[in-house]
Amino acid sequence: MVNSDYSVGQSVSFECYPGYVLIGHPVLTCQHGINRNWNYPFPRCDAPCGYNVTSQNGTIYSPGFPDEYPILKDCVWLVTVPPGHGVYINFSLLQTEAVNDYIAVWDGPDQSAPQLGVFSGNTALETARSSSSRVLLTFHSDFSNGGFFVLNFHAFQLKKCQPPPVVPRAEMLTEDEDYEIGDFVRYQCHLGYTMSGADTLTCRLSAQLQFEGTVPTCEAQCPANEVRTESSGVILSPGFPGNYFNSQTCSWSLRVDPGHSITVFVDTFQSEKQFDTLEVFDGPSGQSPLLAVLSGNHSEPSNFTSTSNRLFLRWSTDHATSKKGFQIRYTAPYCSPPRALRNGGVFNRTAGTLGSRAHFFCKPGYRLVGAGNATCRRSAAGTFQWDAPPPLCQAVSCGIPEAPGNGSFSGTEFTLDSKVTYECNEGFKLEAAQQATAVCQPDGAWSNGGRPPACKPVTCPGIEAQLSEHVTWRLVSGSPGEYGAQVLLSCSPGYYLEGGRLVQCQANGAWSLGEDRPRCRVISCGSLSCPPNGNKIGTLTTYGATAIFTCNTGYTLVGSHVRECLADGLWSGAETRCLAGHCGSPDPTVNGHISGDGFSYRDTVVYQCQPGFRLVGTSVRICLQDHRWSGQTPVCVAITCGHPGNPAHGLTRGTEFNLNDVVNFTCSSGYVLRGAARAQCRSSGQWSSPVPTCQVVNCTDPGFVDNAVRHGQPSPGESFVYGSSVMYRCKEGFYLLGSAALSCTAAGLWDRSLPRCLAISCGHPGVPANAVLTGELFTYGATVHYACRGTQTLVGNSTRVCQGDSRWSGTLPHCTGHSPGFCGDPGTPAHGSRLGDDFKTKSLLRFSCEVGYQLRGSPERTCLLNGSWSGLQPVCEAVSCGNPGAPAHGRIVSSDGILFSSSVIYACWDGYQTSGLTTRHCTANGTWTGSAPDCTIISCGDPGTLANGVQFGADFTFNKTVSYQCNPGYVMEPATSPTIRCTEHGSWNHSKPACEGPPRAAHTRGGYRIALRHSQAFTRFLHVPVLMVLLTHSQT
Repeated sequence: MVNSDYSVGQSVSFECYPGYVLIGHPVLTCQHGINRNWNYPFPRCDAPCGYNVTSQNGTIYSPGFPDEYPILKDCVWLVTVPPGHGVYINFSLLQTEAVNDYIAVWDGPDQSAPQLGVFSGNTALETARSSSSRVLLTFHSDFSNGGFFVLNFHAFQLKKCQPPPVVPRAEMLTEDEDYEIGDFVRYQCHLGYTMSGADTLTCRLSAQLQFEGTVPTCEAQCPANEVRTESSGVILSPGFPGNYFNSQTCSWSLRVDPGHSITVFVDTFQSEKQFDTLEVFDGPSGQSPLLAVLSGNHSEPSNFTSTSNRLFLRWSTDHATSKKGFQIRYTAPYCSPPRALRNGGVFNRTAGTLGSRAHFFCKPGYRLVGAGNATCRRSAAGTFQWDAPPPLCQAVSCGIPEAPGNGSFSGTEFTLDSKVTYECNEGFKLEAAQQATAVCQPDGAWSNGGRPPACKPVTCPGIEAQLSEHVTWRLVSGSPGEYGAQVLLSCSPGYYLEGGRLVQCQANGAWSLGEDRPRCRVISCGSLSCPPNGNKIGTLTTYGATAIFTCNTGYTLVGSHVRECLADGLWSGAETRCLAGHCGSPDPTVNGHISGDGFSYRDTVVYQCQPGFRLVGTSVRICLQDHRWSGQTPVCVAITCGHPGNPAHGLTRGTEFNLNDVVNFTCSSGYVLRGAARAQCRSSGQWSSPVPTCQVVNCTDPGFVDNAVRHGQPSPGESFVYGSSVMYRCKEGFYLLGSAALSCTAAGLWDRSLPRCLAISCGHPGVPANAVLTGELFTYGATVHYACRGTQTLVGNSTRVCQGDSRWSGTLPHCTGHSPGFCGDPGTPAHGSRLGDDFKTKSLLRFSCEVGYQLRGSPERTCLLNGSWSGLQPVCEAVSCGNPGAPAHGRIVSSDGILFSSSVIYACWDGYQTSGLTTRHCTANGTWTGSAPDCTIISCGDPGTLANGVQFGADFTFNKTVSYQCNPGYVMEPATSPTIRCTEHGSWNHSKPACEGPPRAAHTRGGYRIALRHSQAFTRFLHVPVLMVLLTHSQT
């Protein structure tokens, strides 16, 4: 539905979704006057039982869809797409009664075209593809059961023909098996067979994309003196390989180049002996010497040769028995010149001796299909022939040209010198300077470079100049001023339209206004009568006219004093009456209503509010002696509870806070809700439950580690809460294995297991050749001693101590003298291992480090002839992760280094918090786990507005304040706390105040005291809370 303005004189237009047809009027107008009806019934969109559709794509629904289709229906759809395109159909829904209810699809406009398929049953994703631009669909349902179907169609470019038919006893010459428009195939009968019909079929796009032409046949015929000049060939009995025919005489005359003889090979021969014979004459006619006579059955191959370059063969049969006949080959010792090519030629087109070659070529604009060369060869059977058949010269194809937008082209040939003509659809035209035709050129390109001309829409003059006074318009579809544009007409306020409302820019460049152009008439509200006991000033009744009413003396005017004729055709205000001793209608209240229909002296009315609102003011008013209602008109204000506020470390979800609205409370990660998870606003203006608290998650004590000191112990009586961390540091002489920092996660578990403190090891210190090592401990503080064997002297440190950096003090000593063939033990690095325990010459040792350590020095060392080890003794150094960095608005509070297994603990500044982990660990690959935490400023959330109050301040972050002020007539409780502040814990420093209303009071007027109190009985009767009116005469 287009447009949603439902004012008087305005129109709405309706359009159906694709696949549906509009039943009824497409444009409805809201009529003026008191009935306020649309000028036509509402239309509907139906899935019809068949129609013609011309479109690039679309959808077809079963009749009545989405309801089941009716029984005993026969429907026909004709789908047309642009020329040069086929129609692709797929069923997205197919649920019909199998066999009895079906959809049939034909590849053309009627049922004489080939059928693409019949679709039935309970399946989907069925498809069909046409070879023409029009498809006929029929649907049939029998007398029982209904069902559904939905099929989609879209156009696709037709490019390829189906494979051509196979001709028995013939070969097919083609470029490839991709048969595009313009391609052709040529049939060539096997030797001995004669072709009937054209030898070429061409792939063309006409009504359908298919090979055009009559399919030829290849048969063994009975000629009368057929002259053959080829150097070799085959002669078959008529009807071969079937039985020959009776009562026939056939003859063949063979002539080869002079100087050559002809050799005949009899491959098979079966005939009725003596009565059915083949005579072979050694010369040009039946008068020449007889070379051979064949009759009967010849099972053995035989051959004979002429004495000249000519032979004459005559086959005669009687009226009786017939048999299989014969197959005879003949040859001369050369290859006949290959035949000329259509649209091409042959180089060296002479008789070919054995081994000679022929070369083929095509004219410009044609391409060679087949072999470009042929060689004269002798077959195993003894015949001379070319080793490749003559090729074809196929015209180049420029392909299907692109159709212009909003247009098409005519033409079915797209090969060399073919011409296509471009045409525009209705409502569009070619630009004057553009070519309307294109020709296929020898280079395979269209003369316009493959760029179709543009079809521009026909334009109509400006619609404003075509319209009458007060007529307005609105574009509902299309582009302004172009063909197909639709505008909806309406009138200025106070006028109504006569004539058509939907106007379209037509193909002739004119608007569809017709002879009787639409025009606007002024709206009339009708006449107003003069009230009894009163007067009226004003006689006009059209839009904008006014009428003024007065009452005679002693009468009170009830209703409107002034009434105006409005644009909707109605008089403003209420009916005017002049009543004696009357208070008139009491003032209404928004979101409420009045009970009581008597407005005379001492009559009472009761004001009541709609559900969700409460009354402020007097609910009962009395008609007094001065013709006035007692008191002031009360008001109905919405019952609201205000925003309940956010729990500390949590969030309140909800956007409405009025009566019966519900809010839900959630806690941040690492906190558990304690209290009600939801609250509802009650009629008292209070929430059904207080804001819950979010209790932090606790982790159990992680425990202590042997030989380590733990940092981060909570204060006595406190627990390890979510986000807190502990750090372990090993005592002197021990190193940490694992993570030094543990953090309490939101699940109440520590993020890592306890580390261990292991004794520092320096590894084996090594033993020089001819030396003795004393000392078995290699841990921190251990001492080893060296001494030389025999008379050799120790050079270097005789004592080494294992230090805190996992290295031995000093350097490895050595013994004087030589030790041929032996290098001594080089030792093993701390946190490393060694492969190999042989220290003889040419021995190889390999070193590696534990995970998290990298090797410095030589990973391999070889014992040299001079008794020393190659390279440098390796050491294993812990991997470094570098500086982990400090977050914005945060800092590092604890760290035990930047090497492997080190940890850092972060903390945010006061007033900032993070939802991520506050610890990072150095991993074995030299990177820190995770990333530095994101410290964001703490927010306490919106504390909520006050019922009957105003909130000041929209920043709810750390250290910011929010202030409250009550509406006039309301008192703040407690009066000393109008301002609240957001603390570092994410909660407000105290709860917000409340605005309390004044106590109810009694009213005295006209000598009567009006006391108000709630009446439960009256409340039950009216189903809403009201007040009972007690009237007592006042003596004061």
